[in-house]
Amino acid sequence: MRYKISVILPMFNAEPYIEESVQSILNQTFEDFELLVIDDGSTDNSLEIVESIPDPRIRIIRNEVNKGLIYSLNLGVKLAEGEYIARMDADDISTPDRFAKQVSFLDNNPNVGIVGSNFRFFDATDGVHVHPEKSQDIIDSLLMVGCVIGHPTVMVRKRILDKVEGPYEPEYKFAEDYRLWSRFIGKTEFHNIQEILLNYRIHDGQVSTIHNEGQNSKIITIKTDILKEIYDVENNDDNNDALQILTGYGTSDMFGNVRVAMNLFSKIISLNGVFKIFSSGRQKMFFMSNIIMYLQKNRIKFSCMEYYSYYFRLLTYPMSFIMVMLRLYANR
Repeated sequence: MRYKISVILPMFNAEPYIEESVQSILNQTFEDFELLVIDDGSTDNSLEIVESIPDPRIRIIRNEVNKGLIYSLNLGVKLAEGEYIARMDADDISTPDRFAKQVSFLDNNPNVGIVGSNFRFFDATDGVHVHPEKSQDIIDSLLMVGCVIGHPTVMVRKRILDKVEGPYEPEYKFAEDYRLWSRFIGKTEFHNIQEILLNYRIHDGQVSTIHNEGQNSKIITIKTDILKEIYDVENNDDNNDALQILTGYGTSDMFGNVRVAMNLFSKIISLNGVFKIFSSGRQKMFFMSNIIMYLQKNRIKFSCMEYYSYYFRLLTYPMSFIMVMLRLYANR
């Protein structure tokens, strides 16, 4: 590889922030990197600002028209010449020791393919975002919580990105990073360094603010896709409804597929005992909690016999059932 790191920094009309963001990369204590600034058809002075910075490590790639973040990210991955790929957003600020710490971790942990970190919010709101540290906790959380790897904090081995198609997929727009991490479950290990290595700017123009509703709908799809792909669940409407019940997104009109959800619950728990991808106890309680909450919320939809028959089936796992019921009771 020509460089140790390729930094991918897409920008679109980032004039107020881009210079500070770029300088935070150029000021890294670890200096063996190229910075790919991908201008996605900006109509402000973003491009001129970057062009005025005299540093040979900067490579500017320009899309003649705006093609979107996913196109620019995939272009960056394709053009990258580094062993590792670091992500950076045009409005954030990396701490000076970010690259040094992430490179050291990846060099010393060859089993880990993706490393992120904690980060600090600033501008419109302040606070620290802490993500789980260990790989198993991250994997469990990708299914049971959501995206627990901050995209602009990430450093990834290029060789693993080269093994997946895309790697960013247009159909998962607004949650393309979460989808990408989910595709590596069972294929590599993850880690979040428990230090603040990035300052994450909050403002009204960012994707997570403008497209929050779109992100939420993709989260549901990604969680069900995780289960379909790992456990070879057929993609059909009944199974999709059932998986939404299992992951906590079931709606009242899905009550006819609780039986399908129960069958998938048994199948997935059994297969996970073989694959050992998710923590068995956590997965079991996650599914069980969501089934029980769905039943309680939609009690009127079921006959008395049908309603309690589902509880009896869940009693196949008595310890998990008791723990779930105690937890639900305590949270009332």
